[in-house]
Amino acid sequence: MCSSDLLRAARERAAEAYRLTALRIEEAKEAGTHRQHRMDLAQTILLGALLICLDAMHAFETKLPLPERFQWPLITLLMALAFALPPLFIHWRDRYGALEYAGAILLAGSFSWLFWIVSETWPVFAEYPLLFQIGPAALFLAFFVGAVYWRSRAQTG
Repeated sequence: MCSSDLLRAARERAAEAYRLTALRIEEAKEAGTHRQHRMDLAQTILLGALLICLDAMHAFETKLPLPERFQWPLITLLMALAFALPPLFIHWRDRYGALEYAGAILLAGSFSWLFWIVSETWPVFAEYPLLFQIGPAALFLAFFVGAVYWRSRAQTG
């Protein structure tokens, strides 16, 4: 082997190391951008949910043909929907994160609170109070867990 072959091989190795380093730097930049995107999304969701809550509170100051005991559960449900839907639609193809799980918990809690008020209000539901108070939240959480399981199986398989 002559020195020009050794020099060419060293040059090729250096170029390959440069390409790998540039690729790793690009991957790190993309990961940082993705983290920043998730942080921006979390801040936007929190502010949007608070604004929906404040707007709903202002809207319910007007006279609606709705009993007063339904107002706070509906405000909570609107806020939970405003919190849960944006990350669900944005990260539909990604794995679920903490925001999606927090949104599911908020939705289940607000639905169960609303159904609790409904079961106390109408005598039709008084015969089976636990079914209409705890059942909707359990059904919603079971549906959510099933959807997460189905999506995780579809992504890995």
